[in-house]
Amino acid sequence: MEVYNRANSSCKSTTTFNIDVFDSPKPSTTIPKLTTCDNTSVGTDIDGRVIFDLTQRATAILNGQSATQFTLSYYKDMTLTQNIAMPTVYQNTNPTETIYVKMVNKDHINCFATTTFQIEVLALPVI
Repeated sequence: MEVYNRANSSCKSTTTFNIDVFDSPKPSTTIPKLTTCDNTSVGTDIDGRVIFDLTQRATAILNGQSATQFTLSYYKDMTLTQNIAMPTVYQNTNPTETIYVKMVNKDHINCFATTTFQIEVLALPVI
């Protein structure tokens, strides 16, 4: 890049710089609900609590973007303060919950977007 004085074009300076462009995360906003029947993986088979693998929705969340370029973090709350540290073995506390997801560009952590999806425990049929 060259910068010069308009009044005196012989007075100029040259420099170089880099411009970094980062892919914006574009997570899906229509992620299918993750459901399972009540079972004894946590508590009893009538308490509405089970173990979920939240990462089963990663492909849907990424919405065609690269899993090597973006990281997904899962949260219990809209303000993203209650991190779900182990999303592959998440124990729900309510039969129906909203899971909040933060999708971050690995090269620029301030480049992120959020989305949500539902999890639901279905009651076993009475026989």
